[in-house]
Amino acid sequence: MINFNLPDSQKTSHECNSHKEGDWMIFICPHCDYVRQINYKTGKMKTSGGDDNIIHHGVQAPRFEKDPLLFTTSVN
Repeated sequence: MINFNLPDSQKTSHECNSHKEGDWMIFICPHCDYVRQINYKTGKMKTSGGDDNIIHHGVQAPRFEKDPLLFTTSVN
């Protein structure tokens, strides 16, 4: 799961919707023109739009096509 969150109680906050396209996780704000793209393999990030006075946050989690209880995580 990828989570980006920039806490700041003095600013307005928008929650972004997300989806995956190939190696890219795309976060799109439904309230303004903010878009953040993160390549989970290379770590490259692209950001466009938005406003410096607005905090954007969102979560991208895998969708389970099989039993979600089979999903495991590892520290390694």
